[in-house]
Amino acid sequence: DDDQRAEFLVPPPETLVEINDWAYVAETIVHGTPSGLDNTISTHGGAMRYVKNPFSMTPLEPVPTLNIVVVNTLVPRSTHQLVAEVREKLGRMRGAVEHIFQSIGCIADAFAQQAPSANPSHSAGTSSTQDEAAKEWDTAAASELFRLNHSLLRALDVSHPALETVVDIADQWGFAAKLTGAGGGGCALVLLQAGKDAKPSWIVVRGLKFAMRSAGFECIESELGGLGASWHMLEKWQDEEDDEAAQQLQLAQNVVAGALIGLVSSIALVAIRHPDVIVRVHNLFRKVLRDCAV
Repeated sequence: DDDQRAEFLVPPPETLVEINDWAYVAETIVHGTPSGLDNTISTHGGAMRYVKNPFSMTPLEPVPTLNIVVVNTLVPRSTHQLVAEVREKLGRMRGAVEHIFQSIGCIADAFAQQAPSANPSHSAGTSSTQDEAAKEWDTAAASELFRLNHSLLRALDVSHPALETVVDIADQWGFAAKLTGAGGGGCALVLLQAGKDAKPSWIVVRGLKFAMRSAGFECIESELGGLGASWHMLEKWQDEEDDEAAQQLQLAQNVVAGALIGLVSSIALVAIRHPDVIVRVHNLFRKVLRDCAV
């Protein structure tokens, strides 16, 4: 049917759960004890409020309007090391660090408030408050959250001189910026526009990007939300002997097989350190083998 011929097909919910589980396993190999946020949002797409403990995953619908420039400092960093350092700081100064975590959580809540249907379990009175917050959502409000969030992350010592340079350059051009991810290098986000505000002049944005590139950084203009995991469908061929289509399919199968072999090899290296993860992988792998047999 027409849906099957679409360029992108979104897998069914149960398949997305499996994809997310496999992606989390890969994250543990690279990062040790990841939050689970990156693999979850990459799998499901859009925007969501994610809480690891106790686990909750609430889609923000409609997706908040947020236009940004992603600035790559090109500074390598180890997420595993940064997470370990924050954990060590939490052990030494639990009271202060927990207050920082709570403040970051309040910023996330304030951001989610602008999406009226972000939490449908709220009462009628609270929903009215959310509606008022959505009306007030604009670039100034989002910029304030950006600056507060970055200041708190800086207090956790996960920033980097290159990231501070990005923040300073953005401020010189009238924009708010914050680090993203684990920090310690990597990328930062520069907020261009939020809500129903007009986008800044292309001349100003071009000047911002030029300043960033002059400092040795890379820039990509983007926006919040996007497509999650999907199947990129090969066009159905009429003739089963169609060599080109068959070669494309064989190539895709080879890539998947190679990726699975690499993943299994990597998992074996961390089996001793993460026995709980291995149990999950074992169960998933048995299901994959059953599916392949079918």
